Amino acid sequence: MLKITFQDTPEGTEVKLEGKLAGPWVEELERSWTEHSPQASENVIMDLSDVTYIDPEGKRLLTRMVEKGVCFKGTHLMTKYVIDEITRVGIPSGRNGG
Repeated sequence: MLKITFQDTPEGTEVKLEGKLAGPWVEELERSWTEHSPQASENVIMDLSDVTYIDPEGKRLLTRMVEKGVCFKGTHLMTKYVIDEITRVGIPSGRNGG
């Protein structure tokens, strides 16, 4: 299960994720993101601090978000690793693994 919360702040939009970004929840995040997509000039911060698992499809979606200017924050070792991985190198679309 994945909980998605959008909050407008003076700095821009914060998107807080809680739970697992895997399976059908990747598609749900993409749908929600499309519906709530902020202005191109607006800062967007995706808070992954309460995400417990990210599958390869989730990583690919987050990579596409990075390409659109989204910034990420996370506090757990796993989320910090994923953030570093997708912001530094990206995830090739054909890559398998997790």
